[in-house]
Amino acid sequence: MKHTHMKLRMIYLAATALVVVAGLLSRRCGWIPACVGDGLWAVMMFCLWRAAAAGWKLSRVAVAALITCYAVELSQLITWPWLCAVRSTVVGHLVLGQGFLVSDMVAYTAGVAVAYVVALMCEHRGKFPSR
Repeated sequence: MKHTHMKLRMIYLAATALVVVAGLLSRRCGWIPACVGDGLWAVMMFCLWRAAAAGWKLSRVAVAALITCYAVELSQLITWPWLCAVRSTVVGHLVLGQGFLVSDMVAYTAGVAVAYVVALMCEHRGKFPSR
């Protein structure tokens, strides 16, 4: 069982790296809508949660990813000077974002939904090792 979880973690960490690259590239291409990058950020969060909690059901991973995405978005309503200073850095901006938008929450929901469906199909069809 532990060996299977390790394989699953490695697959999702590799997927995280690919999603990060795709997300960064999406921000460089002016013709790709910003919501695509936001959706990819949510996919990344799903992959990270799956890697961290390989023993959880996929539905629980999806809920955890959505809560994390929503919490980060809602935190953008907080304007403490030190937090704004963190957000003004490149890494802070990429991780914490800047400026609350309801449309971002819609993109996060879509991103997690897509990640959930793909993971469900792959894990239950034997493409990935399942729990």
